[in-house]
Amino acid sequence: MLLKQLVKRVLPSGLYPSALLQRRVQKRSKSVVQGGPFTGMHYVEKTNWGAYIPKLVGCYELELHGLVEQLVARAPKHIVDIGGAEGYYAVGLLRRLPAASVTVFELVAEGRDVIRELAERNGVADRIEILGACDPLQLRDCLQRTGASALICDVEGYEIELLDPQRIPELGRVLMLVEAHDSVVADCAARLSARFEATHHVKHLVQQPRSLADYRLGGLAPKLFPGWVLRYGLNEFRRPDTGWLWLEPH
Repeated sequence: MLLKQLVKRVLPSGLYPSALLQRRVQKRSKSVVQGGPFTGMHYVEKTNWGAYIPKLVGCYELELHGLVEQLVARAPKHIVDIGGAEGYYAVGLLRRLPAASVTVFELVAEGRDVIRELAERNGVADRIEILGACDPLQLRDCLQRTGASALICDVEGYEIELLDPQRIPELGRVLMLVEAHDSVVADCAARLSARFEATHHVKHLVQQPRSLADYRLGGLAPKLFPGWVLRYGLNEFRRPDTGWLWLEPH
């Protein structure tokens, strides 16, 4: 910890070990996702929310890779992505599902611009609808209008207000992958699980620690950078009590 603080005091931000690692990963990968369910996606040069290096390396949200494959296998015609960040899931799923379309909600205007850029880079801009903030009324309207059968949600605790089957009965038929923020809303995962147990099979996943084996890019980085820098690069910066819910309709 003291070494990291010293490095930050002495070096400009562009020469931080993490910044050097990011540039190395970008150069090695040519900004193309190297593994995981979205292998081959041409990515942007920055992220407006969350980790960046794990997305290029291909280990981002490693716990969910099998569930994403299950979602893809269902071949939904329309997917709703709430809290789209820079479009990792929205565009990644469109690449995997050439007959599908996506409505993505992203509160931050800069994020919406990046989603649009990412969609254009990957040739899916004609199949994505990019909207701003989402509330229960807007979500119900979207589900009714599009007939979406799958939903991804990462809204930093607002999921407890948003995903309410009493207000949005259409959720009863939708496959959902939800990041549950117990660090923001007490017992968030348990409350959502109870809310949907009558209509869905519920699976609760928790994040697992990353190891250097998850850095699969090869090249010179493992030789040039000490282990603590690589581990920092793989960090997704989540609170330990953050997990996910996989809600599969009966």
